[in-house]
Amino acid sequence: MKRLTQIFMFVALGSLMTFQACKDDTTDPNGGNTGTTKTCTLTSTTSSDGDNYDFTYTDGKVTKVVNTYGNETDTYVLTYSGDQLTQITNGTEVLKLMYTSGKLSRVEISDDGDLYMAYVVTMSGTKISQLEVYGIDAGTETLWERYTYTYTGNNCTKLLDAFDTDDDGTLDYEVTYNMTSFDSKKNPYYNTPMWLTELDNPTNFCENNVLLGNIVADMESVSFSATYSYNDQNLPTQAVQSLGGFGSTTVNLQYDCK
Repeated sequence: MKRLTQIFMFVALGSLMTFQACKDDTTDPNGGNTGTTKTCTLTSTTSSDGDNYDFTYTDGKVTKVVNTYGNETDTYVLTYSGDQLTQITNGTEVLKLMYTSGKLSRVEISDDGDLYMAYVVTMSGTKISQLEVYGIDAGTETLWERYTYTYTGNNCTKLLDAFDTDDDGTLDYEVTYNMTSFDSKKNPYYNTPMWLTELDNPTNFCENNVLLGNIVADMESVSFSATYSYNDQNLPTQAVQSLGGFGSTTVNLQYDCK
């Protein structure tokens, strides 16, 4: 699984719910929307760093995602029971999603039949408030990492990532992500299968697109920012993402709007 270090690596896989089409029912007072409402599905993303995704849909739900990065290709197949996502496969790796009273409560991850990791999920209403990552060895589960999510409205404004650096079962290091400014447009990844392999990307938990924020670790802070271009349905078609002095990445997003 990818261990991501950049705040604006948008796309991953997994789901709390189905990948619904993006729909805008309002007209932008600033002229961003033509007044004609369409249903848009995200079909692909291309990034200047070479990390690209293509999405396939069946009955309005994403059922396959192909990720290409350089010479590498991963194909994720998503399986549903009704409208509830139950499994994601990528070659020999399988993610099984489990629900309690209709809410996601646990994800078990195996490779070639060997169960080696689990996520324990705590929900607050319809939002994830905490997720713990456990390593599994011979049936024994050891806490590796804990994510705590804080929201203002439908936007994640803080993510605290605490993890074990020396495999002794103690969470001895913390990284805090603060999202301080948002646009008023729709984030195409909100409430979609975009987060389970990118737990440290809080932008997947935001209804709107993040404009500004910072990452704090070891009492050091690195700022991040993004600018966007939008289509007439108020969806971003390009994001230029900058992380401190580490340069910028441009992501182009394509939709099928009907």
